[in-house]
Amino acid sequence: MSNNRFLLPTEWENAIVLNDFERPWENTLEKGTEFKALYDSKNLYLKYDVIDDHILTSPTSKDKQEVAKGDRVEIFFSCDSDLKKYYCLEVAPNGGVLDYLASHYRKFDMNWYWPQEHFYIKVNLGKMAYCVELTLSLQSLQELGVLKEGILRAGIFRADCFSLGAESNEDPIIEWVTWIDPETVQPDFHVPTAFGTLILE
Repeated sequence: MSNNRFLLPTEWENAIVLNDFERPWENTLEKGTEFKALYDSKNLYLKYDVIDDHILTSPTSKDKQEVAKGDRVEIFFSCDSDLKKYYCLEVAPNGGVLDYLASHYRKFDMNWYWPQEHFYIKVNLGKMAYCVELTLSLQSLQELGVLKEGILRAGIFRADCFSLGAESNEDPIIEWVTWIDPETVQPDFHVPTAFGTLILE
């Protein structure tokens, strides 16, 4: 594979496409989200391709929590099946990153950052689509305790924003897209049932 921080387009052709996402709280399947993952001896490479005819993002700022007000893709990695400790990455189409440490239930440490030099992002924003690529070092995944014997416990999500709600101080209007239906009454990705397994083989 490529020795650069990101894979070449031809290298992504070898990846299996995960596209069986759903919007469980809207009771509909999702056709506009694709996810791919590859790895080599040093890194895990992730790629999201999203079709969206109404992309909304908050301006990038020093407050990384602004990312949570608009469109974004997300991946969470857990150290255990009970979410006693898990790590969250949320990336907006404009390159904004929200990374934080969490524990069940919804205890967030926003002062946590993914280890430097172990995390890189690349975004490609179009008028009706966007692409997000993430490169995470295997070393960081192992040291954080989420990569064990080639297995990752992960949640793969997307927030599809229809209104930022900023002008009237209202909450954003978002439909939630998920790889696995957590079977909760209200939208919630911070539960063990929202996570599945990725096997590096």
